[in-house]
Amino acid sequence: MALCALWGLACGPPRPAAQPTVPAPVRASGPPSPPAVDQPRVGNDDPSSVDDQPDYDGMAEHLRLRLQDRVRQVPPLEVACARMIAAARELYEQVPAPAATREELEAELRATLARDETACRREASPRAALCVAIMLEEERRELDWAVDQCARAFPRQGPPAADDPAGRGPRPGSKGA
Repeated sequence: MALCALWGLACGPPRPAAQPTVPAPVRASGPPSPPAVDQPRVGNDDPSSVDDQPDYDGMAEHLRLRLQDRVRQVPPLEVACARMIAAARELYEQVPAPAATREELEAELRATLARDETACRREASPRAALCVAIMLEEERRELDWAVDQCARAFPRQGPPAADDPAGRGPRPGSKGA
């Protein structure tokens, strides 16, 4: 019964069906209407929506061309990741929050950014991390969007490390790094 209340489920004896208060429409005489064609119900009912998806790889290529001169002299991965996280921290600390929840949100932000920095060191290229930092510092982009686009624009190079079954490239300290 507790799950019923928690999930908003209708548990208990079935209720009698409500009687309609509006009379059914009267059909005109003549041949019946053809049945409606089954069409999927989607938020965007544009018939070309499947073929009209954004070109994320094309956007990343444009980003690479725009930033390639700025990320040519790249610091070590750890330094690039630290700069990226500092930019993300600065961006997200500026989000207004009620004083009562501010401390809780700051603790959550610290934990999230610590995980993000670990993932950056494990999965990103130094150029991608620097690209993210630039996008956050100068363009005030959302972290997830910047990470996606910069990882596409400046992918990690090299053969997969033995401990990298997903093929993301060598990790710092591995033979391929």
